[in-house]
Amino acid sequence: MQLNLNLEEYNIQMDIRELYRSFQEYQRQCYVLESLGEMIKQKIIQAKDQFTTANYDRSVNAVNSYLRKLSAMRQELDELMRSCNQLAEKMEYIERPW
Repeated sequence: MQLNLNLEEYNIQMDIRELYRSFQEYQRQCYVLESLGEMIKQKIIQAKDQFTTANYDRSVNAVNSYLRKLSAMRQELDELMRSCNQLAEKMEYIERPW
């Protein structure tokens, strides 16, 4: 996902740098959630003998699905942050004193 870089259609009601910082914060939260997901996965693996086979498989699949979704979200945020930088550079170029 990217921001629209066409300045004629620029309609973001927030300063572009503040928007970038918001995306950064979401990304930091994704890393925390991802590390917690990895910890849960390790605990499930360690407790494998406490599960029935079907419940173990469901638990591992649920954690893997969670981690895949977080990874996809981080990738989307990376793309948004790149487009924020591109838009900010474009705006700075236009607004610079000649």
